[in-house]
Amino acid sequence: MVTAAERSRHYATETEIIYDHPRVPKARSSERFSLEPNGVGSFVRWETEVSQDTAIFGWIAKIYIAVANRLLVARSLRKNFHHVLRAAEAEAARSAPTRT
Repeated sequence: MVTAAERSRHYATETEIIYDHPRVPKARSSERFSLEPNGVGSFVRWETEVSQDTAIFGWIAKIYIAVANRLLVARSLRKNFHHVLRAAEAEAARSAPTRT
């Protein structure tokens, strides 16, 4: 669900993921992008928050999930953000007026 959208300034979403398996926890996430002019470019701030419902698990499983998320999910989120930035930069380069 998009919770905020102000073109060229701010974009935010909320997501709930429910897996069709009793041993896989539900997950919730939120993402926020803020863009501010900065010289000839932009300053991009990206914030994300992810949580899982691990109430059905024992403490060993909770520790395993926490470590796995810290190592794998956080890295994947950062990598995805860099892909978004590269795509935005490529789009800006295509739409920039050419100088002769």
